[in-house]
Amino acid sequence: MKIFKYIDLTIEYIKRNFAGHMEYRINFVMEIVCMTIQNGGFAAIWVIFFSKFNIVNDWTINDILLLHAIAGIYYAIGATVAGGMIRIGDKIAKGEIDFFLTLPKDVLWHILVSHMKPSVLGEYIFGILMFILSGYFSITNTLLLISTGILAAAIFVSSGIIYHSLSFFFGKTHELAERMIWSILGFTLYPQSIFQGNIRILLYTLMPAGFIAGIPVELIKEFDINKLAILFVATLIFMTIARIIFYKGLKKYESGNLINVQL
Repeated sequence: MKIFKYIDLTIEYIKRNFAGHMEYRINFVMEIVCMTIQNGGFAAIWVIFFSKFNIVNDWTINDILLLHAIAGIYYAIGATVAGGMIRIGDKIAKGEIDFFLTLPKDVLWHILVSHMKPSVLGEYIFGILMFILSGYFSITNTLLLISTGILAAAIFVSSGIIYHSLSFFFGKTHELAERMIWSILGFTLYPQSIFQGNIRILLYTLMPAGFIAGIPVELIKEFDINKLAILFVATLIFMTIARIIFYKGLKKYESGNLINVQL
């Protein structure tokens, strides 16, 4: 089947990306260490906070550590498999999509797998450590962490594709796209129960932190097949929207090559 060929090729790209980073081992290791320390520092702030306030809107320090575990895992998976997402807008603006148009496989897939941040291993280490410390560690919950992490990563990457694809239609919007992506990351690091009203609606639509972090936490704390189904359907919807917007924009790129943007 065609999908299995893409899986094999994706694994090969991941191996090559790792091999490329390993050529500069000291820098590779330093990025991993720095990322782990940086994430650990932010988690430590919450530990200090909860030492003064035991519970916030039904969230305890264990829930916060679980939230950070999910954040580390979904980001790591997304950055490993589809790290090129962060470069889509810039490549559109600079007219660098041409190279990918000459390749035989799916254009969007090629862009996504073409890049991987070396710090991604630090995210995995941090996520696993937070999961163990959270007190939710078990075989069943580990399987849930992996499965929800994959779905959350797909939604996160899809959102980034949507934001960056706006460059096809409106010119150089990649800086705005990066801010939107960092906003999602920020919202996924806070207790989801503190967000109410219009903000909560926003977190399930324009910046889907609720799907990426909120529902996975709820599923691991107390499994609910309906919530898992909702997360799965949301993933399919975001992936579909992302592909539609990207390829509609790509048609504009192919016809005009974004000469007006490059000028």
